[in-house]
Amino acid sequence: MMMTVSFSEFTHTFHTMDRGNQFSYDALEALYHYLNDTALNDGIDYELDVIELCCEYVEYETAAKCLEEFMPDRYQDILARIGPENPALLDMACREAIAEKYTIIWHKSGLILHNIGQ
Repeated sequence: MMMTVSFSEFTHTFHTMDRGNQFSYDALEALYHYLNDTALNDGIDYELDVIELCCEYVEYETAAKCLEEFMPDRYQDILARIGPENPALLDMACREAIAEKYTIIWHKSGLILHNIGQ
C-alpha cells in the first residue's frame, strides 16, 4: 500500500530519523518537490527512505564548493582559467561542469547533488 506524504510529513520523517539537520529547509523543500515530480512524471511510486536519501544526495551552498569536492581537477582547471576574483563567473562555469555529469536540484540557497553511480 502506498500513500502520498505532504511536505510536512516528509520533513517530520527526517527529524524522526535523527536526520533533521542533514539538509536545509530550502533543500528539503526542493528535494521533496523533485522526488514528487519525478514519481508523477515517471509513473513510479517512490518509497520514502530517509537514510537512502541522505546517502544519495548532498547539499552545497555553491556550485564551486560542490565541484571542488567531486571533481577537484576540473575545479582547478576552471579556477586557473577564470580566477577567484570573479566568483559569479566561477560559479556559473562550475554549474555547467557539474551538470555534465550529475543530476542537480537547485534551490533558493544552493544546490543538491544526486551522487549515485558516478
